[in-house]
Amino acid sequence: MTTIEDLRETFDNHAGGPVETGLIEAARTGAARIRRRRRIAGTAAAAALVAAVAVVVPLSAARLRAEPQPAAPAPYRAPDESTLTMVGTPGFFVLNHGIDATRQFLVVRGSGPEITDFGGTVTVHDPGSFDPAVLLAGERVTVAGHPAFHVEDLAGTVPGPMTVTGSLRPGVGWQDASGAWVVVSDARNREALVRLGATVRLGPPRKITAPVRFEHRPGGLPVSYVSNNDTGNAPGGYQFSSTVGFSPARPPFATDDRVSGLPVSVLAVPKTSRSWTELLVEPGPDWRTIGGHRTRFLPDSQRQDPGAHLLIDAGTCGVRLEVANLARTGYDEMVRTVEGMTIADCTDTTTWLPVTP
Repeated sequence: MTTIEDLRETFDNHAGGPVETGLIEAARTGAARIRRRRRIAGTAAAAALVAAVAVVVPLSAARLRAEPQPAAPAPYRAPDESTLTMVGTPGFFVLNHGIDATRQFLVVRGSGPEITDFGGTVTVHDPGSFDPAVLLAGERVTVAGHPAFHVEDLAGTVPGPMTVTGSLRPGVGWQDASGAWVVVSDARNREALVRLGATVRLGPPRKITAPVRFEHRPGGLPVSYVSNNDTGNAPGGYQFSSTVGFSPARPPFATDDRVSGLPVSVLAVPKTSRSWTELLVEPGPDWRTIGGHRTRFLPDSQRQDPGAHLLIDAGTCGVRLEVANLARTGYDEMVRTVEGMTIADCTDTTTWLPVTP
């Protein structure tokens, strides 16, 4: 049997045989049996695959749920933290520094018999809180080895002293690797801006310190503003002072006149300072003890929505707690705030404490 025709003849010769005795029938029967076995095997394999997938999927989902998810990115800094410092500043001293909502600020002044630079202001804007369009349109310069931009007028992009309308306010700025924008302003000229900018450093967040620590925040409001004059014996007779402000979420103040816009603020100064002695001459009720400190309540009835002051005599510190509206922050809340205060030495910054726990 060597050809197709020989095979066909053999099939024909066995065509009359009994059922399934013919070779062709046997072949057909065998083929059908093989097909059935294959169908059964295929069906079983498919069922096994479905079962396996049904087991794997829940296990995989459970495993994904069990694995820790990536943490949300940490904030750049907490509201009562600062990342701003300066290095290598001979001939300068820091007059004032602090935080204001989404900004950090530092005011520098020249010192010594020959002041070559007047100083300036450094403002650091939290990532995502600053529109750099004005700066990006400026002249490209280099500050301490990194690219920056110089403009002849910041056009109100950062707060500053009240100036005559139409006056220019030059500045230099750049974006830090953290995403924060650093802006240097109020120096004499471009060279002075660049020199001052070269001293700026942004480091890890650290708690702002002040003479007063608050275990109880008035009205539950967050700290939104801290301004410290802590240079002590700096030229010009500057004295220690510290202001802490509380307010809901808000944009930074538009000018240097910041404190007037706060619903609650606390000023701490040495009791030898003129600002404290002037407060003492205001007429008011007798002093009473709150939280172990002598206090005097001075309501302000001269405004439509009167506020009030609570004077606190505490060791070397004279402290003034001010609320803008007594209807919102009443006397009882002022008392709770004083009871939760820890007051350090206003004349020794090494004793100052983080503003909040």
